Amino acid sequence: MIKTLLTYIFVFGLLFTIGYHVHEYLLKEQVDFMPFSLKAIYIFHAIFSFLICTFLLLISKKDKLKDQLGFLYLGTFVFKLVVFAMIFSALFFGDLQLTLKHKVSLLIPVFIFLVPEAYFIVKILSKLNTDKK
Repeated sequence: MIKTLLTYIFVFGLLFTIGYHVHEYLLKEQVDFMPFSLKAIYIFHAIFSFLICTFLLLISKKDKLKDQLGFLYLGTFVFKLVVFAMIFSALFFGDLQLTLKHKVSLLIPVFIFLVPEAYFIVKILSKLNTDKK
């Protein structure tokens, strides 16, 4: 389990580092002003994705909740989006006028971290299915 947690830390840390720096570099060439902290958004998604994967890995060890793991993942993903909207509520509900590039910049980290998050969850679920047989 420690090896798996270290893998999560490595992957999400690497995604944060590469994704943020490439994203920031590309935006500096196209956008003069960012009304939000891109780094804070990447940090939020990296930490929250790590926590979701860790939580579900721990829950997968409990016999009572093994069958509900997929539903728990969907719930935690929705919870992640709600917490994101609450923390960065000024972006969504404030007086800021976001351009299309700003809006896309908000969504890119969601998808960057969604892919490995879903991959790790699928690995957990497939391991549970092979253990049942």
